[in-house]
Amino acid sequence: MTSFQSYLKLILRSAILLSIAFLASCSINNSNTLLFDNRINSSDNTVRDEYNPAHSSLDNRVKAECKSIKKNRRGLNYSGSYLSAHDFSNQDLQGADFRDADLRGADFQCSDVSGANFDGADLSGASFENAKTDGASLQKAALSGSNL
Repeated sequence: MTSFQSYLKLILRSAILLSIAFLASCSINNSNTLLFDNRINSSDNTVRDEYNPAHSSLDNRVKAECKSIKKNRRGLNYSGSYLSAHDFSNQDLQGADFRDADLRGADFQCSDVSGANFDGADLSGASFENAKTDGASLQKAALSGSNL
């Protein structure tokens, strides 16, 4: 085996190991969308995407009933985040920043998004059923197929 062939074999093995490591940290739902959760960075109040196997697409999940207790996510910065098909149902998102975020198919059912900024966000197919939207900004947001 030549040194070039050994080098190619090493690169191929490394690529396979990296692919396996990536696939081990991600999941794909029935619509071939990677499923991620987010974690809050306490130093700058921004949100970072991380894999969460408990999430599934809107098609595969039973709609949550409106509850009186909501997760407090007031004023968080989700701007520019990839949160397609994310479950934001039953959360207090007052004043949250979703500018330029990918929120296609996201579920905001029973959430309070009063004063939230969705400017430039892609909300195609998103559900806002029974959500409070007073004062939310939607300038230049894509709303095709959304349930407002």
